[in-house]
Amino acid sequence: MLVRAALLVLLLASTPAAADTIRYIATARSQVHAVPSASARIVGVLRIGAEVRMGEARGDWVHLSSPAGIEGWARASGLTQARPSLQVLLARADAAKSPGARRTWLELATAYAPSNTEIIKRLADTLEALGDTKAAHLAKKGLIAAERRALSWDGPLYPIEENLALLPRACHAGVTRTARAPALQAPPRQTLRARAFLLVSSGKVVSVTETGYRTQTLDQPVCARSACGGTQAAFALPQRARTGALVPSWLVAGHTVTPLVEEPVPLAAGCEGSRVFAAAPYAIERCGTRRFRLHRRTLEGWSALAWQEAPRDDAVPVAHLSEDERRVAVLFRAKGGRACCRGETEVFLWSATWPEEDGAPMLEMGRVYSGGFTEGCAQERYVPLEGEPRCERLPEGCELGDPRLE
Repeated sequence: MLVRAALLVLLLASTPAAADTIRYIATARSQVHAVPSASARIVGVLRIGAEVRMGEARGDWVHLSSPAGIEGWARASGLTQARPSLQVLLARADAAKSPGARRTWLELATAYAPSNTEIIKRLADTLEALGDTKAAHLAKKGLIAAERRALSWDGPLYPIEENLALLPRACHAGVTRTARAPALQAPPRQTLRARAFLLVSSGKVVSVTETGYRTQTLDQPVCARSACGGTQAAFALPQRARTGALVPSWLVAGHTVTPLVEEPVPLAAGCEGSRVFAAAPYAIERCGTRRFRLHRRTLEGWSALAWQEAPRDDAVPVAHLSEDERRVAVLFRAKGGRACCRGETEVFLWSATWPEEDGAPMLEMGRVYSGGFTEGCAQERYVPLEGEPRCERLPEGCELGDPRLE
């Protein structure tokens, strides 16, 4: 969900702070600079609700550090002593004396809870009432992305192996070798959106890999050798992506996607010989072949959740996807979990959500999507989302699929 680029200051009561005290980001997004100057290099961006430790102050600038590893200078006026809460933000929106003031509070509430469809709809209605048609259109697109995540937070996912996005179906019509067939004409002008929609109920697809994430054009249909024997449909990705998953853009809209790297991280004593994959502020610890636990870094140190059982052996976390300070999903890849196709790549998501108040986080394991293809070999398949919200809600609607690739 997109909000105005200008920083919106949260008008909660706060008092001047001594050095080395805990504060919270009070704006939708707070830019952190290398030195105390608005024109200085930006070293990171922190979202509303992020916990930070304050240090030296220079005028309205303060040096801060965060569990996400971001350290630098930010505006002190964008910090608050009280932890932001959705209840307070919505109360301020309800009490606003003008549509403009209501917009400010609803934009902050949307940044705080970017998947809350009721809040996003209130924001879109307010923007329309103010006559800001461009912002209202963006809000409606954000609403549709949030609605789609509510319908299917864990996929569809298409495994990526050696720069190929593998599709669980027969080769594309007209493509007869592992390159684009010369006889296949150039795609029509609107085919990019059409082709992607056919696969993911989305006008765009994104690769989430060990190098980060990129929008992919899907203009290279190929006929690839299947890990299950024979051939299958695939797309050669023009942007380099060795291992990971091709996902709908709505699945990662507004998220920060960070690749995980195996490294020695000083965690609490756990499994002997465990492997740790980390990217601040999260680390995933693997014990044996199937046991995992998520560690979350705070200003006080690492905090571990309970061990979880993965649905596949030898799974490896690739990247974590975070849409706010209280939610994270982890993309895993694994090898050969189906008896009918042992050599394939498989991918799945694992989600953790921390409550606004103290309490146990909610953990959920997503469906496993397979990269091999054999007729009659059962696997998770993409099906159009029930209640697809785009077709009747936006002017561009739902494009038809490219018949040459069906």
